[in-house]
Amino acid sequence: MPIRIRRASPADEAAIDQWQRSMESVEDYLLLGEGIGRDQGEIRQRFSEWLRLPRAKKTPTGWERIDLVAVEDNGAICAYCAVMFGPRDPLTGQPEAYLGELHVWPDYRKRGVARGLLEMAEAYAVQRGVPYLSIHVPAGNTSAMQLFAGAGYRQESIKMTKRVARPTAPPQ
Repeated sequence: MPIRIRRASPADEAAIDQWQRSMESVEDYLLLGEGIGRDQGEIRQRFSEWLRLPRAKKTPTGWERIDLVAVEDNGAICAYCAVMFGPRDPLTGQPEAYLGELHVWPDYRKRGVARGLLEMAEAYAVQRGVPYLSIHVPAGNTSAMQLFAGAGYRQESIKMTKRVARPTAPPQ
């Protein structure tokens, strides 16, 4: 069945929100990997809470969000992504675009859907004169890293984390 990629409509937003609220596990999206510097349980909890926020609250202040969806012929959404345009990059002074989310429903993975969404997000960046599109990828998500590397993305920085203090019990 052919899949079309287009800008999301308000009706699509409701369907995406419903899908996120119904997720039973966040594991498919976090793929934290071994040896991360933060508490994995805490990360899972916070990410689960974030998924259930209304979409309008997932956009940083001062940023514009464009949601894209991949849709089957029958009208069902099978993937979405959010490309955000914000203030200028502090290091380069150039306009900044960021791919904040890219999720493909499990039955549609490995079929070129993510690549199609990525290409459309890049096209929006080009239309706006934004020279770079960035994304953060969890260290354990090797398939996402392969997707982005295959599309020409390169590592620009690597975030490393170490716990330097133990949490203390609250005062009695």
